[in-house]
Amino acid sequence: KFCRPSDVRKVHVTKMDFSCCVGSHLVFLVQSLTKQNYNSNSAEIDRLLNTFGIEATRFLLGYLLQDIQTGSLLDASQKENLRHRLLLQIFSRLPKETNFASLTSEMLDNVAVGEPGQPANKCEFLTLLCRGLNISLFGQLAAGLGLSHSYNTATQKEGIQFLKNKLGEVTANVMKTLPENVLHHLLHFVSTTDAFTESERTLLNLESLRQSLLSLTALNASAKEITSMRRRRDTEVARLVPDLGLSLSLAGAMEELGPSATASKQMFINLLDQFPALSATDVAMAVGLMCKPITAAEEEAEVLQSCFLKCFGGTADGPAPTETTSSPAWNTDNFVSGITEKTNISWKEVLRCLDFPEFRLSSKAGLATIITLYKKATAGEAMPVDPFLGQWRNRAGQLSVLQHLPPAPPDLLDWSNKSPMAKQVKLDNLSVPKTTASVWGSLDLIETLLNLADTEHYAQVKAVFDHPIRVCVDLLLVGLMQAKPQRTELQRDLIRLLLPSYLMGKVASAHLVIPNLIATCPTVFAQSLAEVGLAAD
Repeated sequence: KFCRPSDVRKVHVTKMDFSCCVGSHLVFLVQSLTKQNYNSNSAEIDRLLNTFGIEATRFLLGYLLQDIQTGSLLDASQKENLRHRLLLQIFSRLPKETNFASLTSEMLDNVAVGEPGQPANKCEFLTLLCRGLNISLFGQLAAGLGLSHSYNTATQKEGIQFLKNKLGEVTANVMKTLPENVLHHLLHFVSTTDAFTESERTLLNLESLRQSLLSLTALNASAKEITSMRRRRDTEVARLVPDLGLSLSLAGAMEELGPSATASKQMFINLLDQFPALSATDVAMAVGLMCKPITAAEEEAEVLQSCFLKCFGGTADGPAPTETTSSPAWNTDNFVSGITEKTNISWKEVLRCLDFPEFRLSSKAGLATIITLYKKATAGEAMPVDPFLGQWRNRAGQLSVLQHLPPAPPDLLDWSNKSPMAKQVKLDNLSVPKTTASVWGSLDLIETLLNLADTEHYAQVKAVFDHPIRVCVDLLLVGLMQAKPQRTELQRDLIRLLLPSYLMGKVASAHLVIPNLIATCPTVFAQSLAEVGLAAD
């Protein structure tokens, strides 16, 4: 972020980061303006704004507005004020920006009013500003729209009053001069805001203007001009669509909106309508988001939630929830219902697609969320474990799941891997409880964990084996002997830890385990005996 204008002089040069340097350079160019260097300084400012984009524009506007508040906007002596001239130059370009409403809103929200020597409110300030800078009518309408989009309710009302004052000056010819994005915002806002009466809308002849906008005749263009406009529009859309397809995702939208995105089934379906071609990967990324702690997401979503509810209004399930009654957690029922209604994906494939770079489980609660979603999506089926076994690209994410899977309630998980490639520990005459055998009797689980035990994850993987060492050490030792992982460091360390007790007869079941090892993995057993002997020496 650019430093605040008021902080520019407080930053020590030795501690100034890149953005502060840009901000300081902009301030220097403004403060050093003279009639002789205005054109060169203005050109350099334009270059900086084009290079550093919206943050630079936001910073400079904030600085200029703070500066302009120290003088009188109505003072005739200010007519030749070069900073006023620069502000008008930048302000006049705002309506052409796609996000002009939010940028103007943020700019005006930071203006101080109500104190002695200051305008009484934002509406009065904006009126003085437009009059002092001689801003065009379409620029004033754009500024009024920005003020009307403030998050502050009182400021919204002031913006609406400003708009009403200015709309009285609007004629058909003025409408023709409005940039298309301003005209679109204006028509939508006046049409959908309760503060405007039907008579006011009738006076503006909204329907006629709307049809003009839709048919691209708002500017009374000729047939040749209309064709040219359509070509430019189609070219721009063709350029933007691939980028939007890559940048927009269901998970990204849900992260911005927070849990309010799933506050009701209909609201979530309305959101899904924006993503008509959902894949298992898209759903998996949304599931991964829902597994994260939600406190931070809630704080970020407080403002966006109210906007979201206003956009979608009441729902088929009843009135739109309010901010005070919305649940602080994701609604898994609405999520599953919406996904099931809109797509025909395999939820087992969704589990496989959790192998994406950002996926992590930070607690058992995350695993509980995945299990809950799967059970609701499959009419109560236990969640299969095999999608989490084998080789993942996201090794840390895979381990974050596997460290929570073995201790989980067995009735919630399906350990019966029906794949012809699935491998099970050969128990022979060993007696092992069924539930324990279903988990640690899986050679795939043991080998997957051993393969994850690289330098970075060695200690974390070893800690996962603490549980079977306590509850089924016989089964674990046999499984370690029969396993054939690609990485053998942890396997050999665990065997050296467990085998001596059996060789010395300290374990009651040694007379059953040792014959099993000789019968099922004689070569590995012999090698292990040699290693244990060397370690003892």
